[in-house]
Amino acid sequence: MLSLSALWSWVLSWEPAALTAKGSCTALTATVKPEVDSAAVASIHMVNLLTDKRTRFIQLQAIAVNNDFLCKLALPTMSPSQGAYNVPMALDLQLCRTDGLHPEHATARLWRHIAEGKKSTIGPMPVNSFLEELLPLPPSATRHRLSSTAAFNGVPHCADNDAEIYMPLLQALNKRTKTKSRCPGFEFVDTYKRSRRPTHPGYAKPHICCFTPVNAGIVRDASPRSRVEFAYAELFVQVASDPATDIFIDPIDTGTTHDFLRNIEDEESLEEAEQTYGLHAAYATEIFARQHRLFLFSVSLHGSFARFFRWDRAGCLVSEVFDIRQQPELFTDFLWRFSQLPDAKRGLDTTIPPASSDQEALFRDAIREHVRLQLELEGDELEKAVSAHYLPGHVTVLPVTSRHSSTSEATVHRFIVSRPVVSPLSLTGRGTRGFWAVQATTGRVVFLKDCWRFYPTVELEGDVLRRLNDLGVRNVPILTAHGDVPMDPCEGRNTEPVFQSSLTEEFAKDSWVCTVNGKRIRVNEVWHYRLVTSTVGYGLQTLRGTEELLHATHDALIAMKDAYTKDSRIHRDLSVGNIILIKEPDHAVRKGYLIDWETSDRVDDAGEALHSGRAGTWLFMSIRMLHHLQAYGKHTLADDLEALLYVVLYCALLYLSHNLSIEEAWWHHAWRHCEARQR
Repeated sequence: MLSLSALWSWVLSWEPAALTAKGSCTALTATVKPEVDSAAVASIHMVNLLTDKRTRFIQLQAIAVNNDFLCKLALPTMSPSQGAYNVPMALDLQLCRTDGLHPEHATARLWRHIAEGKKSTIGPMPVNSFLEELLPLPPSATRHRLSSTAAFNGVPHCADNDAEIYMPLLQALNKRTKTKSRCPGFEFVDTYKRSRRPTHPGYAKPHICCFTPVNAGIVRDASPRSRVEFAYAELFVQVASDPATDIFIDPIDTGTTHDFLRNIEDEESLEEAEQTYGLHAAYATEIFARQHRLFLFSVSLHGSFARFFRWDRAGCLVSEVFDIRQQPELFTDFLWRFSQLPDAKRGLDTTIPPASSDQEALFRDAIREHVRLQLELEGDELEKAVSAHYLPGHVTVLPVTSRHSSTSEATVHRFIVSRPVVSPLSLTGRGTRGFWAVQATTGRVVFLKDCWRFYPTVELEGDVLRRLNDLGVRNVPILTAHGDVPMDPCEGRNTEPVFQSSLTEEFAKDSWVCTVNGKRIRVNEVWHYRLVTSTVGYGLQTLRGTEELLHATHDALIAMKDAYTKDSRIHRDLSVGNIILIKEPDHAVRKGYLIDWETSDRVDDAGEALHSGRAGTWLFMSIRMLHHLQAYGKHTLADDLEALLYVVLYCALLYLSHNLSIEEAWWHHAWRHCEARQR
């Protein structure tokens, strides 16, 4: 008979999907053995019909505790989660360092994280609710659990510096006996001192990170100059010495309107509080960028006052504050619950296994050959160009599950990937990674877009591309496969899958939620989505001259014209990043393809988009759509044509030879937007 703990780990790794029609899900009942009690099966089926993710989760917990039939369930095979760690990040154009994380721009990134965080933070969630709903566990034996009594008495209420807080905290977190520990199976490491410039936002690291023992050894052996801590962290603890630097404040009376942001009148104190919060958000963002993650837990400590955080691509849930000296059981319960959860319920994407040595060799050879054909390089120059897509020893396999439109049957395609050409640098939103990938079964080089799409979506990008391909629209990517990402990819199963999706939005209307900056927080539900096309090339940053620029943008113009005349569709996001160059046989000049059709829209008889609101990249948006009165305006083909003109000007000024300095060229382009915003 299977152990209850093993069964419970499986139950926690399963979460019913919010289906397109919010209908039933039979993923769980499909694995029940024939001899299972029919009433118990019916109980699970009724839970599957619930549309509220939170309610389903709680009901499954009750069923697990009250029914012995769980011991008759068949455990599914889980993919190893090691492939979720240490994901390479995209390199800059010179292929010499990570793109987008330059230390000299860290302060600007910090303020962006602060601004984004204020728009998507929901709190203060009652601590017990946070623990019970986000780290659920059944009643279980606690004989291996350390007592919480006086667990954190060594941590002072307030201190002169951060070290006086996190050093005794670190000691308390790692306390263990021969049979008991605070967080079994994990180690807490002082990562703050592993930075060469710990007070600089571009080099700073969390005060304490939690790792598995194996990964803790990898981190200790790595150079302090690396950012490997973010690649393996399971959760982190960020510390401040003064309780007054907590940017959040809980309401005293729950019956009154309250703003979650603390009103700090002193400018110096306000800046310190915001920077502390900004660093916390920056650390979470970098962990998401360096791991395949669905969500992440973290802890903030201001003196001895703690808050729990849960981050996902929709936003962040923040708990009420509590004093770990007076209520140590809350912190120890959090640690114990965290240690008992399976990988999937700690936020890791467990569907991505490491590639085998044969798969890595297949990937390396196919990518090298494709780079050779596209750039016509050899020798050291070729190997350097290949490094933009391949980091030895860091190769994984991403499944893409396509579901047939006429049936519910799924087909799983597997693609080998390594270093992305685009890495996510913001926490909320699409979180896009773009890979040159190799199809495992054919060895064909393709482009794989891994992102989070807004739910619900009128049209999936893959469906748009399939329609454009069927209509014969020229110079757009050719669709290979696409689909939402299930928690457990299963080929050919005629059941509704469990999709990877955000959870933060489920709490946005709870009674305890406070306003932020006087506004009720609204967050968008997002679903994990992958798109694969057979169109693989380079960005406009690699232009070789004016001829190639004009040919490529003319090719994009043809795509715009075809889409408009054949499908009444406009792109709505013409930008320098959405045109790629591809070297085709017997053509001296590379061809341009218009990509990223996810924000495209159909137009009505008047030529206006069916849906209101700005879409696209601010830097290339038409002057009309930049006007403040057009915040909810409708795009037209003329707006796309104007954006294409700005792409030509931008590339000519920044990527081609001329007699202006880089600064002068940039200001020539940026001045137009300054004028437009003033209108």
